[in-house]
Amino acid sequence: MTTEAAQDDEIRTVTAGGIPIQVRKVGTGPDVLFVHGVYVNGSVWDDVVDLLKDQVTCWVPTLPLGAHETPLGSDWQPTLESISDLPLQLLEALDLTDVTVVGNDSGGGFVLLALNSAHVGLGRIGRLVLTNCDSYDHLPPTSFNPLIDLCIASPEIARDQLRPMLYSAAGQAQFLESVASSKIPGARVPTLFGREDVLDDAVKATATLKPTADQQAMGWLTSVDLPVDLVWGDADVFFPPSDCDRLVAALPRTTVKWIPGARTYTQLDAPAELADVIRAAALAGQK
Repeated sequence: MTTEAAQDDEIRTVTAGGIPIQVRKVGTGPDVLFVHGVYVNGSVWDDVVDLLKDQVTCWVPTLPLGAHETPLGSDWQPTLESISDLPLQLLEALDLTDVTVVGNDSGGGFVLLALNSAHVGLGRIGRLVLTNCDSYDHLPPTSFNPLIDLCIASPEIARDQLRPMLYSAAGQAQFLESVASSKIPGARVPTLFGREDVLDDAVKATATLKPTADQQAMGWLTSVDLPVDLVWGDADVFFPPSDCDRLVAALPRTTVKWIPGARTYTQLDAPAELADVIRAAALAGQK
């Protein structure tokens, strides 16, 4: 982790997908797994976790998406499928059942893709809470396609593109301005990101974000028999309200809470509102 854990936090490293993943556990009550998107770490959920930890058990992994702690090395060759399965493999490794899974940004896209997985961990999900996230023709957002293509075709050049965006103060601030409407305190900004020694992994993770036509079509969503709460910021330039509407039309058991003025990172723009939805979902599963 890039932030110092509170005294009641438990930090553990588990193996999922054959790789080590650091997971923070905090709180007590029904289990909630948080899935972040590319380039940030699990600390992006801290505001929400602080509001939930008295009533739910928060499991907060940092996935190998460019802000993780330890480089995975040249042997790690991820695919979109292998990254999307990581939340399911974590549920299996942690032996959690009837879990509320929360996803945001590309992390939410990974969760949606995982709903079509054959992995046994899928049966451990009890319900979903998704904020603004990748889906359909915004899997990924179209503005990311040139960077993804560059990571595939020319990883060394892509390193030069990603380095200032992810590992410089100016780049990090600009990144957050694009995904959050609220002002993030300057001292907190670097805690959300990783160190440059995982840059190669960030390039590899970015290169996986090239879905097939079938993956973008997400035809399996109409058969998903899980309650899904969508918490959607209506000022998002990457995932507009029409994306939420399309998910509502596809998923059979869906409710929506709109967050006026929020962008992609609703967990930073509206942590209390998001926490309320997560808490209600998790506690409802215990009745």
